[in-house]
Amino acid sequence: MDRGLHYRLKKNIISINFKDSSRALVTLLFSQMKDGRTFIGLSTSHLTAEEYRLLNDVPGAIVDGVIKVNYLISPYVGYWSNTTNTYFDGEVINQEIQESLELLGFTRKFLRENEVPALDVLVSPADLHKIDDEEPEVYLGDTARLFDEGMDINNIEARAIEVVDYPYEPNTRPNVQLANYFLKDYNDII
Repeated sequence: MDRGLHYRLKKNIISINFKDSSRALVTLLFSQMKDGRTFIGLSTSHLTAEEYRLLNDVPGAIVDGVIKVNYLISPYVGYWSNTTNTYFDGEVINQEIQESLELLGFTRKFLRENEVPALDVLVSPADLHKIDDEEPEVYLGDTARLFDEGMDINNIEARAIEVVDYPYEPNTRPNVQLANYFLKDYNDII
């Protein structure tokens, strides 16, 4: 549940510990379906405006309103690119898909799930909710947003996957484990 919880360094974070993994990071995703077929030849009317803009920047990717490549580009490509890697390539093959439109939707979903590195963050926050009723309290499964200007973390959404609190020990602070790779909640699963 999103209660408007924000964790900001120099506001409500006493200590923070990061683990991240960019091994699965993908900013350009190739895709295939059954028998090696792709969505090449589909009309660009099936693309979102953002997908169209990103593909249209690549010479030859769109010709006369038709998709001529079998990949999609992440909107985060500019954020993660560097002098060595313009794109972080990935490939997905799904032998169960037989229709080009279904493959396009599958590729879009897979890219969205893999276009941001997996973060695992242990936060020791100040319990501001105990002195200010306006501040939200964290509960297991809550959605929180992370901000740290020094590390270029700006509004990354994560889920509280573990909350350790000691309510009867006033001199201890809770520890909150946040992860952005486990964002599905009960409603998403059902």
